[in-house]
Formats: sequence, structure tokens, C-alpha cells
Amino acid sequence: MMEHAGRAFHCELPVSTNIDDIPKIGFFIHNASTLAHIQLMCSALDGASKTSPRLFLPVVYIFSGYDETLASNLNRIGVKAIWLDKEMSYLTKVLDKFLWLREHMRQDQISACVWMSTSAGMTFAFSMRLAPIQIWWSAKFHPNCFNNVDGYITCHNTGNYNVRFFGREWLTVPIGFCDLVDDSLVEEARGLRNKFHRFDIVLGTLAREEKIASPDFLATIVKILKNNPKTIWFYTGRKNHPMIQKYLNSANVLAQSRFIGWVDTKLYAQAIDIFADTWPLGSGLVGMQAMAVGKPYVFYHGYSMPEEGRKGLMGALG
Repeated sequence: MMEHAGRAFHCELPVSTNIDDIPKIGFFIHNASTLAHIQLMCSALDGASKTSPRLFLPVVYIFSGYDETLASNLNRIGVKAIWLDKEMSYLTKVLDKFLWLREHMRQDQISACVWMSTSAGMTFAFSMRLAPIQIWWSAKFHPNCFNNVDGYITCHNTGNYNVRFFGREWLTVPIGFCDLVDDSLVEEARGLRNKFHRFDIVLGTLAREEKIASPDFLATIVKILKNNPKTIWFYTGRKNHPMIQKYLNSANVLAQSRFIGWVDTKLYAQAIDIFADTWPLGSGLVGMQAMAVGKPYVFYHGYSMPEEGRKGLMGALG
């Protein structure tokens, strides 16, 4: 339905004949942050800036919000950023914002639009056409299938430049793009763990609250805590999700749970004993941070589509 709605605003966008010698690529981000997929994008653009000759010039379009760290990182690697909240603050309708974005990309002579991570709004916007070439860069949503996507990029450590998920070819960017371990945090992490010395095991889930607020996942956590009274569970988030609090309270396991907020995951990956990943949407970078410091990583193996289970994080690490 969203694809059909977007088609009403469809516009053919041929590559400009006046395009500069080096093509410009637009990278679309929903919200300003330094989440793992954005860190990976910055790392890839940093690497691309060091190639000679330059293959493309990137422009990053941030749909909402502002993040000082992201702005600093993009400025450091010489990437132009367009903060759409500032540029089009007078627009209130999402349609008008997408129309503005398309026109801005046309004026910027963008040859291809790379839509980062989550597909929210993409079926509508890509049906409109934002650029002559439209690419989806997704770390974990491989089963989803959309029209109007001309190419796919994913994260995967492989000797080849591409992998196949569900019959489609995805170009790859290696996951090992940044330091996973900060050795300077060892003593601080040990101090954190010692505060809970009365517990035999500190179970940790370092993820966004909307991933943790999954009934099936929480039911498993509750079962673990009830069966293991000497285990405590750390969980993160920008805020303490009401559904999570209600679930833990109803199960009478609040005493074995700690909401630790939005934390340095390199620190807490060292402080916990076991990393319990969420489902149906799992972690990426944080799970690897835990494994990099030798912590067991527990994940769900019961996907309805076995291919996704095999080719998710475990496949990427291969």
C-alpha cells in the first residue's frame, strides 16, 4: 500500500549530464545517532576518502535530530552533512519532507541514494524515486523484499565482495571496522562487577529498549532469573521501557534486574558474565564486543526461516 501511495508522486530521475567528474552519493539516515550501523557507515566513508583516485563524493542526509559526535565524525573525515530538521523546519508533513529531499538531492547532483538500515518509509520514498539509483544498506533485514531497490549492501566478513540472502545478491562491507575492546576500562569493569559480588552470574542485554521489549524474549529472561536466584540481569535503553518494567514486576523478579541506561557498551561488555541477545531483532556490534572480551554470547536459534539464523551475526563473523 505504501509503494502504491508513493507511486502517485513518482518522477523519473536521469543522471545529470552536467554531473561532476566524481559522482556524488547520498546517504540517508533516519535519526542522528552513533549507533553501530552509522559507525560502520562513517568508517566506510573514511576508508573511501583515502582511495586514490576518489571513486565518489558522499553527502549524508540526516532526516531528524542532531548529534554532536556524529557531526564531529563526519567533519573529521570531510563528509558534507545536511541536517534536515534545520533545513526544512517549516515542513510538517512527511510527504513534503520527502519531496524536499528529492529536490535537494537533484540540486546536489546525487547519482545514487543509499538508504541506511531500517526500511521504515523506504517503500513510499523509493516508489517516488529519490535518486537515479536507489540502494538499501541493511545489516539484518535480509528477508524483507521491496520493489524499486536497485542494489543491496550489507555487513559481512567474507573473502568475496558479495553474498546471497534469500535469492538476492548483497555487496558487502566488512564488520571488523573499529576497535571492539578498550583495555583501559578493565579495572572500571572489574569494579562494576564487584558491586554485585553476591550474584554468581551477571547476565547482560545491551540493546535498545524497543528490542528488549519483546514478550517472548522477556519470558525467557524471567524463566532464567526464577530458575537461578543467584543471577542478576542488566539491561539498557535510552529510557526504562514501561512494558519491560511491568513484565518484570508482574513476574516478581525486579530484585534480580537492573536498568543501567544508555551506557558505554565497551565497558559493560567487560562487566557482565554472559551476553543474552534479543530476538526477533538481534544485536550486531555489541554482541561482537562481548565476544571480543571472551564473554559467552547467547542468541536465539529458532528463526522461522533457518537461512536467517545461519546467515545472521554468526554468518557475518565467519
